[in-house]
Amino acid sequence: MKIYAYACITTGCKEYHSYDRLSVTRTVNEIVKMFEAKFFPADREKDFAIDGFDKTANLFVDVLLYSNKHRTKLHKLIDFIGNEGAIILIDTLSAFGSAEEIKKYYDIFAERNIYVLHPDYNRCSGLSEYSTACYALCPRPADEINRAYYLINTLTDDDIKDNRGRSPAEFSNGFKAAYWYYEAYQIPENIAVLMSGHLKTAFHNIAKRYEYSGDYWDDADEWGKKLNIADIPKRYGKLPDRFHELSELIATHSSPFDSLTETEQTELIDNLCIKLRIPTIHPLNYHRFVLREKFGGRGVLKMFKNPNEDLIFHFQKFVGDDYDHPLNPPNKFWDKYQRNNQPFDV
Repeated sequence: MKIYAYACITTGCKEYHSYDRLSVTRTVNEIVKMFEAKFFPADREKDFAIDGFDKTANLFVDVLLYSNKHRTKLHKLIDFIGNEGAIILIDTLSAFGSAEEIKKYYDIFAERNIYVLHPDYNRCSGLSEYSTACYALCPRPADEINRAYYLINTLTDDDIKDNRGRSPAEFSNGFKAAYWYYEAYQIPENIAVLMSGHLKTAFHNIAKRYEYSGDYWDDADEWGKKLNIADIPKRYGKLPDRFHELSELIATHSSPFDSLTETEQTELIDNLCIKLRIPTIHPLNYHRFVLREKFGGRGVLKMFKNPNEDLIFHFQKFVGDDYDHPLNPPNKFWDKYQRNNQPFDV
C-alpha cells in the first residue's frame, strides 16, 4: 500500500514564491524526519506553487493563507489516490483542520480506502487513537479502526488544540541516570540537576516529557529492576490529569489489576486513558503514584531516602567543591563513571 506524508502551514503572505521558504520550516522538517526515520527517503514536490501538485512526490505541504484555508494539495492527493487506497502520514491531527473538517476528511477516507498513520508517543503502541493504519503499512484491526472513527465522530475543537504527538526526543545517558537515581531517592535534587546538564526547571520539564516518551517505555524495565524502583512511591510530579477517575475505572474492572500480566495492565491502562483522553501512564508510574497517595506527601522523602554514597562521592570528586564553578562539566560525569564502573581518579 502506497504511503504519503502530509502537513500544512498557515501564513498571511500572499506571494507564491514564499512557498519555497515556508516548505523548509520546522513543521515540514519534522514530518520529513519522521517519514524518513520510519520508512524511506521523502520526495518533496518539485512544483512549489501553492496550487501545484507533483505526482512523483510522496510528501505534500499545503500553505494556507489566512484568507483562504482550502487544502488544495490534500484534495489533489485524495483525487490522485482515487479508489486504489493508500496511507497518509501526519504529525498532528490538526493538519486536517478543525474538528468538523477532520470528520469530513475521515468520511472521505472511509469511502476511498485511505488510512491515516498518526504517530503519538504518548501511547504505548506509538500510535494515536485516531490512527487507522499501523507501522506495518496496513490497516489496524477492525475494532481499533472502529474505535478511531467513534472518537473522530465525538471530536471537538478543544480536543485537538494540543493533540500533536510527541516526537521521540533524544535523552542523554547522563540525564537518564540523573532521572532514575533521583526517582529512586538515591541522589539529591541538586546533584540530579547538575548531572543531567540542565537547569532545575528544565530538568523537571524534560523529565515529564521523558515519562511520556518511547525512550521511557524502553528504559523502565532495565532501570526499574536495577534500582528496585517498583515499590518506591513516585518522587516528583503532580498526579496526572484525571488520575482518580483512572484509578476508579481500574478498581471496578472485571479482573483485579494486580492479577493481570504486565501486558494486560499496559493494555488496560492505555485503553482507559484513551477513554479519558489523557496520555497513557506507564504501569510502573501508575503503581508508584498509587503508593505516593498511600504514604502521603511530605514524609515520603524521609521514609524512602536511600543515598548512593559511592555515586555521590565520585560525583563530588569529579565536580569539585564549588558547584557554581565545577572542575569538570557535571553532565560528563555519568559517561566516565559508567565507563570505569568503579572508583576512578579525576
